[in-house]
Amino acid sequence: NYLYKNTELEKYLVVNNETDIEEVSEKIKLCIENKDKILSLYKEWKKKNDLLTKKQIKEFIGDSHE
Repeated sequence: NYLYKNTELEKYLVVNNETDIEEVSEKIKLCIENKDKILSLYKEWKKKNDLLTKKQIKEFIGDSHE
């Protein structure tokens, strides 16, 4: 998924070949084993992503519409 590209979440959540059942299985196991870590990383990512999204919206519509 492009959302997690170049983040630590990518190694946990992104499957490179969704038709490779072994890879999918390993990712599922990795997620189960690292649930707390993934949730923590996601919370950090979400905060940053929300700020970036707000900034991009302001840039798109212009600051004069506040």
